[in-house]
Amino acid sequence: MTLRTTLPTLLLLSCVAAHAADSPAPDFAKKPHAVKDGGKVLIRFAVTRETDVAVYIEDAQGKVVRHLVAGVLGKNPPPPLAPGLEQSIPWDGLADYGKPAGNGPFKARVALGLGAKYDQVLVREPQNLGTVNYIGVGPGGVLYVLYSLGNVGPSWPSQTMAAFNRDGTYQRTIMPFPNGLKPEQLGGAGVIELDGRPVPTLKSVAGRRFYPSNGFGGSRKSTLAITKQGQIVYCLPGLRLAAVDANGALPFGAFDGPYLFEKSMHTAGTQRIFATASSDGGAVYLTGLGHCSKTISAAKLDNPYPAVFRVKLPTRDKPEIIFGDMKATGSDEKRLGGLPTGTAVDGQGHLLVGDSVNKRVVVLNEKDGSFAGSFAAEGADAIAADPKTGAVYLTRNAGDRKFELVKYSGWKDAKELAALPLPMDIDRENPWMMAADFSAQPPVFWLGGNYGDRGKLLRVEDQGAKFGELKKINTDEFGALKMMDLSVERRSRTVYVESGRRVRFREDTGELSQLGIQPFHGSHQMAPAPDGSLYALSWSEPGRLRKLDADGKPKPWSEGGKPDVNVIVSMNLTPHTLGVRPSDGHAFVMEPAPGTTSNNRVNKRLVEFDLEGKRVEGDSLIWCASDSVIGPRFDAAGNIYIADQVRAKGLAAPPELGKEADYTYGSILKFSPKTSVKGGRIVWPNQDPLVKDNGLPVPKADASLPVIEALSMIQKGDGLKADAQVVGAEWMHFGLSHIDLLYCNCETSRFDVDEFGRVFYPDLCRFRVGVIDTNANQIGHFGGYGNADSMGPDSPVIDPQTGTVRPRRADDPKDLKSPFAEPEIAVAWLNAVVVTDRFAYLADMVNRRLLSAKLVYAAEEICPVP
Repeated sequence: MTLRTTLPTLLLLSCVAAHAADSPAPDFAKKPHAVKDGGKVLIRFAVTRETDVAVYIEDAQGKVVRHLVAGVLGKNPPPPLAPGLEQSIPWDGLADYGKPAGNGPFKARVALGLGAKYDQVLVREPQNLGTVNYIGVGPGGVLYVLYSLGNVGPSWPSQTMAAFNRDGTYQRTIMPFPNGLKPEQLGGAGVIELDGRPVPTLKSVAGRRFYPSNGFGGSRKSTLAITKQGQIVYCLPGLRLAAVDANGALPFGAFDGPYLFEKSMHTAGTQRIFATASSDGGAVYLTGLGHCSKTISAAKLDNPYPAVFRVKLPTRDKPEIIFGDMKATGSDEKRLGGLPTGTAVDGQGHLLVGDSVNKRVVVLNEKDGSFAGSFAAEGADAIAADPKTGAVYLTRNAGDRKFELVKYSGWKDAKELAALPLPMDIDRENPWMMAADFSAQPPVFWLGGNYGDRGKLLRVEDQGAKFGELKKINTDEFGALKMMDLSVERRSRTVYVESGRRVRFREDTGELSQLGIQPFHGSHQMAPAPDGSLYALSWSEPGRLRKLDADGKPKPWSEGGKPDVNVIVSMNLTPHTLGVRPSDGHAFVMEPAPGTTSNNRVNKRLVEFDLEGKRVEGDSLIWCASDSVIGPRFDAAGNIYIADQVRAKGLAAPPELGKEADYTYGSILKFSPKTSVKGGRIVWPNQDPLVKDNGLPVPKADASLPVIEALSMIQKGDGLKADAQVVGAEWMHFGLSHIDLLYCNCETSRFDVDEFGRVFYPDLCRFRVGVIDTNANQIGHFGGYGNADSMGPDSPVIDPQTGTVRPRRADDPKDLKSPFAEPEIAVAWLNAVVVTDRFAYLADMVNRRLLSAKLVYAAEEICPVP
């Protein structure tokens, strides 16, 4: 057996892409033709240069009955391809998996140069806002919302900033940044260039962050300070200010400014920091600042600062107290009664500040922070002031879980003019945040709140003597839009994805529907079987493997039997260790040793279950994969593919991607089904608690098995690398990300293997899908970075009259180009990919969508089969 490892570094992949672009497209030097050769048929052809090739046998209706071979021509093509550019491929007359092909006529389709083109976005919900964290209104009445969505494990929600029109409709995404910006506009975010465009580098897997200093993060239920120049400023954990432009660029160079108090301060998870831009746009006013004595986010804010601070822009440092004191409180013209609440400028040179302890709103002169007046207001929280009418608005905490939106005539001789009770179906600790739009009449008020990881954004108009109806703007059709657990049943071409609600897409009909799954436990993984059944692997105590019918309801394994069999599933909210062999529908699970509990983080072995739910006894198919293992996947020949956090010695992610990225890369390994009887395994160091001996008897390895000297990558503290060995694998291909041993492995990426044995895998840090053949030859890659507005030819455009981003219209000029259209297939967090013969499906957790890409070839020819 040949020992090989593959090394697809950034430079190598870039060279492959560049070579393909510079060279003429592959073509046929001799077109395919088929001839009889005894009991077989030979499909013969020749190509003009080295390329990848795929040979299909199809029936009269064009349905593929046999995936004959696919791979890269050259020195090491997978059999029955031969070295060289001229080929003669035998077909034995059988269909896939050794089944009869049926009656002809048949034809052979030979395709060269695999590629992909944008097809459509299947699942997308831009007004699904999850947890609304920050809100603010900018010039032109544009609403900006910083929200988190897609939470799978603890503290792992993606966070996005988006702009919304005055009527509440989605306009565009600000963060992560859009395509079309120049590298110098993003230098403070730590970008690099790939394919000639700036792309972000990974700052942290937990939270899926591309920005430094805890990136988005921060206090919940806080405000965005938006200057008249359109700069959006908000407070980060540790008390420093982040800033972005309305177009996603970084206006002040760095994304984050220095720590306001010279070092990082421990902030509370429920701490609400109010930020308001000064009238001239040269500073930001801050209230709600303080720190915790403890480091944990759940700690109480036991050191509040009863003061109003002014921080100059663009430096974002050295906060100046303009009213109050760091510690002392009072009720006079110099002190506040406690931690101040909301702030607002009135357009007349005044700053309004909520002083809820003293049951008042304090009015300060912006020029010097001196006391200008106050008015009585019980429970004042968020505040707004109309610069045209002088009216003042606030959200009022009326006690006993009651909140109201209140209108006052003004801050001088204030009279209450209207009040609107607000619903309280949100977190008790995080009351409504309010932002106001006075850019047109009538004034519009936005209210953001959430309950757990689901949120609400409400819109209400001021109708003079009263407020209008509260209208919910955000939608929740697909749940949390996790885009997890992507899978496909290729015979029926049916795709499944967990979005918070299970979604099913039928490729042949284009039908998209929601499917109610009834697994044993809410934390589960699903895999379809070729007979239309579904399997669900549940993380529970004990874990269960459940069989389901096509509608997701429990289905007995055998007549009179039960739908569940016991199986051990170690620590995982969303398991990634279930696979189905398409040749016979058997289920396979990567399982720890007997006696392991769900809290153990130990190595795993591959076990098999037949169609009646019985364990297939015998040697472990693969012994001792780590707790972060992904798979298994199978090709038509029964070869087993897994991915794990291991690599051949000497391999590393390109340094320009950063240290964090390096620890997310692992390898795909291919094992023959015959390897298990010879002791094929991964030999790990004993690195408790993340990797340790699983308690199983160590199989004695056959001396004929190849051994790859490897390195395990364990992310623990600053990171730990240690020697390991891969025994019996035909090859190990480095380049899949992300896969790593964190405190939670729930979101490790998913890859796919088609009937040819071609492996399609996420390369998350480079925003692309990599493709190799069954001999680990690199076929190529497709995809690139883009945010939620990058949808190829469906991308929105910038309106020539208004300058706002909007969907393309039928009457738009043909030369109106979208700045978001390239790359055509765009992702921000490629968590999974699956394929059929026609399409690749990409799950994107940051852009919160499922998109399809049509698989295409540079050249194709069909010939009849005699």
